[in-house]
Amino acid sequence: MRTISNIQLTLSVTVFMFGIWSCTPKTTANQTKEPLSKIVAGYDKLQTPAQKAPLLKAVKDGWKPTSNAKIDAQTKTLADKLFAVQANTFYYSKYVTGSTKTPLTFYRVFGNKARLGGPYVSSKPIKSKEQARKENALLSEWGNSIEWEAKIDVPKGTIISVGVVGPQAGTNPPQFLPGGADQILLPFTWLSNPNFKVAVRKLDKAGKPTTNFKTIPLGQRPTLQKAIQENDKATIQRIVGGE
Repeated sequence: MRTISNIQLTLSVTVFMFGIWSCTPKTTANQTKEPLSKIVAGYDKLQTPAQKAPLLKAVKDGWKPTSNAKIDAQTKTLADKLFAVQANTFYYSKYVTGSTKTPLTFYRVFGNKARLGGPYVSSKPIKSKEQARKENALLSEWGNSIEWEAKIDVPKGTIISVGVVGPQAGTNPPQFLPGGADQILLPFTWLSNPNFKVAVRKLDKAGKPTTNFKTIPLGQRPTLQKAIQENDKATIQRIVGGE
């Protein structure tokens, strides 16, 4: 991610195109004409029939990429919260980068290999583990156990990028996830910024909260992040408390 001056923000529009269809897709007025190779992240890694099977099954079962118009509308709804211009993307290579007009609250599910301080967040709290994995396209190979949820209060004037989670295809295991949730990219150093407020809560196997959100002071954030990754239950208990 480029370093952005807090004095002046200059953005350029770049669209990345790659890949081709092995055949010409049929589309209707409500569908996109873009090839799947330009839409599904990880498409170029699908080498074997087993790796391609989840995506082919999803298409056979009726999954279709969301139309450009709908993605534009969803992105615009997010962009209206920013002082922003159009930049490169997530879904359909479109995202918007800008400065928040007001304080905003975002949410991040994490656990195992996924850190508390990761930059990718969503605009809505979790409803279920299954829905979060699908809509946020959290491939199993990335090791996000979705055992915790963070609520992050972002101050006015923060430079963030917003867009829509694009579809993802994975190889280990073969997997296809459709995406579609709002996706926000925070500054990579947000966890150590005292102007960002963060609270966390524990989730059960279905993604339901088992504790209330507990505010994590600035000095305890790195400790909690390490304790969760190392499954240090004593330290977690000391910082977050019990169920």
